[in-house]
Amino acid sequence: MLADYSKSAYEPILLIKKQIEKMENEFNVEIKNSHGRNYIVYSKIDVGQDSVRIENDIHNNFYGTKRDTVMTFVKNDFIKLLDTELSQADSQIRIAGNYQDIKIIIADSTELFYTRQGLGIMTIMEKGKSNMTKSKNN
Repeated sequence: MLADYSKSAYEPILLIKKQIEKMENEFNVEIKNSHGRNYIVYSKIDVGQDSVRIENDIHNNFYGTKRDTVMTFVKNDFIKLLDTELSQADSQIRIAGNYQDIKIIIADSTELFYTRQGLGIMTIMEKGKSNMTKSKNN
């Protein structure tokens, strides 16, 4: 059975948000963008009482590079970023030939999602900011 990439990234973003809203836990997110080769963001998310720490291992198979990043957020601020992505999930840009596989691993459970609108959540996990911009009227 072939993967269905027609859905938005709403479901995986919502699952990430729900996990972060729980008191304290740790889980992993892997987002792979495919376009001939792969750009992969492996994220270990450690949720504290008031904070979210994300440790990333980023592999760029286009250029054969790897790098690591660590970011810490106030929990409510990170949830607001996710809320922005959720509200815009259906209007995320689709770039021709780009496909995202989003794997969320919680304890012994693994959820796998396929989309062409996952670049927003990928940017949040990698850089800690939304790629959604507000118009001057917002």
